[in-house]
Amino acid sequence: RPEVLKNTLHECLFVAVIAFSAASSIFLQRSVMVIAAQIGDDLVMSPAEVAWETAAAGLTTAAFLIPFGHVADVCPPILTRKTLLLLSLTAFSLFVTFTSFAQSGVVVDIMSGLAGVACAANIPIAVGILSLAYPVSSRRKNLVFSSFLMGNPAATIIGGVSSGGLASLYSWKAPFICLGLLYASITVLAWLVIPNEPHPQDQKSTDSDELSHSFFLLLGALWRFDWTGLFLLLAGVLLFTVALTIGPEGYLPWKTPVVILLLTIGLLSLGCFILWEYFTKTPMIPPVIWEDYTVSLIFLGTLSCTMASSSSIFWVSMFLQEIENLSPFNVAVRLLPQALVGLFISPLVGLIMHKVPGTVLVGIAGLCSVTGNLLLVFLRQGNSYFTWIFPSILLTAIGMDWTLNTSQLYILSALPLKHHSIGASLLQTTRLGIPLGLAITTAVWSS
Repeated sequence: RPEVLKNTLHECLFVAVIAFSAASSIFLQRSVMVIAAQIGDDLVMSPAEVAWETAAAGLTTAAFLIPFGHVADVCPPILTRKTLLLLSLTAFSLFVTFTSFAQSGVVVDIMSGLAGVACAANIPIAVGILSLAYPVSSRRKNLVFSSFLMGNPAATIIGGVSSGGLASLYSWKAPFICLGLLYASITVLAWLVIPNEPHPQDQKSTDSDELSHSFFLLLGALWRFDWTGLFLLLAGVLLFTVALTIGPEGYLPWKTPVVILLLTIGLLSLGCFILWEYFTKTPMIPPVIWEDYTVSLIFLGTLSCTMASSSSIFWVSMFLQEIENLSPFNVAVRLLPQALVGLFISPLVGLIMHKVPGTVLVGIAGLCSVTGNLLLVFLRQGNSYFTWIFPSILLTAIGMDWTLNTSQLYILSALPLKHHSIGASLLQTTRLGIPLGLAITTAVWSS
């Protein structure tokens, strides 16, 4: 056990707080997903606006992960990682609470996007804190990181069931208020249990000259950051996904000038982003990360798995709400097995990864993900839940959890400690698969 953690209880609370901090986006995503139809009916939203309730947070979370990863690496000792985490958790709790006051679908989408920015800060900072507490690869570190990733299925259970129950008893606004209060409590707990551990490169001296030097170091790092690349990436993904979601609507599906313009500019922006990253002297992602081709394959595989998992669970939720006419709480209960499987699968990876090759685990995960989505092809109204939906959500849960767990552990073991926040941010940018997957499937459904 790390020396900064006083006893086993302190260690468990520390890992739990870090896990729930990093799982804030999952809390938000699942809470919105089970009440999406109710929000859409109450605020008279189009299918595209309903899809963006979930996609907006996924887009902003993925887009701002890398900038916040840089901030987490260079900001200490001006602001410690603990202070940064407390600020981001506070911002998240405020944004989700403000969402309950929305009077239109556009406001819900905007507030969801702002909450996603706070989630983007939570993830790399939380992973950085955990990496500093467990800097050496060991069986204990594998177990801790697997337990840390159990925060995702736990957030799925708590977020889905509580959101569905509160929406059924009161209204769709109640889950947002309770989620804000929950993360306000987690903020207080984080202040109590996270140790004040310094950055590995920090000196113990905190005189004014050193703080001044660190401040200018932070400004220099932010100045050198590839903001042009970030703008091109964010603009490209945003315009492309918006075009996909609104393309089937209107009097001329896919032929209106706005859709054609958005698709063209979006694809051009993504192309310019790739060229810019290749030629710029300060790329958004350190080139050392791409020297290991396995990292590139892991990134693409996790992105594909995220697209498949997020879109399938969203449309299963909409099917149960709109076609089967189930209440939000009943929908949450039927989606519960996905999270329960995650609770058992996540620690299993940590126990067997030192014995089973990672490629085998990723291969099994990919097969499960493909099979789970194929089962939904045969889903029809009136079919038994246990015939298609139940095995589908179990398999997609295994596919997503095994892919993410194996990828996370590999990247953190392959990169030097100073790049851990960036490495974690890079893997988490696969959350771009959420808006991409929802945009593509929404376009197919609307057409």
